[in-house]
Amino acid sequence: MKTFLSIFFGSMLSLAAEFAADAVAYEETRRYWFEMDVLLVSRRYYWWGFRGHEDLRDCFSPEKNTNSYIELFDKKAGKRLWRKPCPAFHRLWISPDGAYIFGLSLIHAQNPYQLVFYDRSGKRLRYSSVTQRPAPYSQGKIPDLPNCAEAVSNYIFWFDHTAPRWALVKEAGKAYLEVNSRLGEVPKDVNPRGFGYHRIRIAVLPEPDDDP
Repeated sequence: MKTFLSIFFGSMLSLAAEFAADAVAYEETRRYWFEMDVLLVSRRYYWWGFRGHEDLRDCFSPEKNTNSYIELFDKKAGKRLWRKPCPAFHRLWISPDGAYIFGLSLIHAQNPYQLVFYDRSGKRLRYSSVTQRPAPYSQGKIPDLPNCAEAVSNYIFWFDHTAPRWALVKEAGKAYLEVNSRLGEVPKDVNPRGFGYHRIRIAVLPEPDDDP
């Protein structure tokens, strides 16, 4: 199955100079894409959409967040399946079976949740904050994040956004998203079997007793 994933940002700054960029406003429009056969996901965001909202879950409200959305299209049928308000994402991925859509972000300024997972119907499965002070209503525990670096204002660098190496892992009836941490490759003296990668594993569905 082949799917196309396209993300539009209304105000994103280059991440090349990580903390050097932190003091500057977000000014550029960025587009990213990911391709498979059946689906197309697009994403547009205008940066200051959530200022002044007391309830950070307003970012999911179609009445209160008109500046940022994610939408899923059926390419073969030529129709939109759903459109949902959302936080700011840097990377989106669709699982190979087309069952899940994952959104990850490096932004924490006025962006309450750095990861949001959906199913194919558009149902939001979890939304979580990875910052030192998690946003209210953040769902589920986040595992240790090796080499995580949080800037004073705009960014939190918590996964390898340049080479995430996405994977959907299923074990004991549960599904997990895996991505590379910022530590990169594991040297042979640490892993005698050969090079590997420091991985972050996050449950697609938070456990019922896992919410803060």
